[in-house]
Amino acid sequence: MDKLIIDFKKYINDRGVSTLEIKSTEDNRRVNAILGDFFPNDAKKHKNAIFSCLEKGFVKKIQNVSQEDRAICKKQLAESLHEDEGYDIKLCYECLNILGAVLFDEKFEEIPKDSEKKKPSAHNAIVEEEEPESEIDTLIGFAERGITPAQNKLGYCYQHGEGVQKDLNKAVYWYTKAAEQSNEIDNLIEFAKMGNTPAQNKLGYCYQHGVGVQKDVDRAVYWLTKAADQGYTEAQKYLRVLFNELIRLAEQGNADAQYNLGKCYQNGNGVPKNIQTAIYWYGKAMAQGHADAESAMNDNSFIKAIWKNAFGINLDS
Repeated sequence: MDKLIIDFKKYINDRGVSTLEIKSTEDNRRVNAILGDFFPNDAKKHKNAIFSCLEKGFVKKIQNVSQEDRAICKKQLAESLHEDEGYDIKLCYECLNILGAVLFDEKFEEIPKDSEKKKPSAHNAIVEEEEPESEIDTLIGFAERGITPAQNKLGYCYQHGEGVQKDLNKAVYWYTKAAEQSNEIDNLIEFAKMGNTPAQNKLGYCYQHGVGVQKDVDRAVYWLTKAADQGYTEAQKYLRVLFNELIRLAEQGNADAQYNLGKCYQNGNGVPKNIQTAIYWYGKAMAQGHADAESAMNDNSFIKAIWKNAFGINLDS
């Protein structure tokens, strides 16, 4: 234990106490990275317990009490960690002693003897030190703490039933969480392409709001329509809101909205396909110099659609 304290203290010596404070999602990721770099796999339980101590505001709480009251505060934190997280009480004190020694150059009290361990409550049994934490539990812990690769991996596990019972809704949930924090949206896209309705709905939402991807109204409409057509009510609601907003902006003269509305009518996304209405909105956008609208009007496939719609002539034949 003393060697661990010395090594850990040396490791963060040039980083300062604030390095180990958790005040935001970004702090959450950074502290996880620091602890992950220092603690090897065989010390994973220490790493997770220390992270939980920091999440519970160990630094702030300890700094706000007198030196005489620190032992009491530490005891309360250990008991809280034991009750809420299920860690062995001995492990709680070990981790608090590590943090106390590293951050404040002091230990508050000796680690309780085995005989002083709390008995497990009816709903929350003590996790004995010799019981290894399962890989999926570790993965869930990291995912819940905002670690993007863990969220993606957990989504994959739920999608394929690896280590957990297969649950496609949970798969979509974790893929979306990963997308919200980074550009890692590939899994959600692949899942949507496989025809999963909740994934299509979430992907449409991501494109609508620029979550994990560049905002793209046309793709948002496309994926929301996919889900809405299968009766997914949330997608239907998103689609109505999005389409009403497009119409409002287009009628106010917004060239981007006019272009996107033209694409909706051209492709039949969210509305019945109507080439004449598509031409109308593309024309409105073109009149304002919208380059994409001009490209759409000159696109070979669209020209063919105009000929077929207006004259009944199929240029492909």
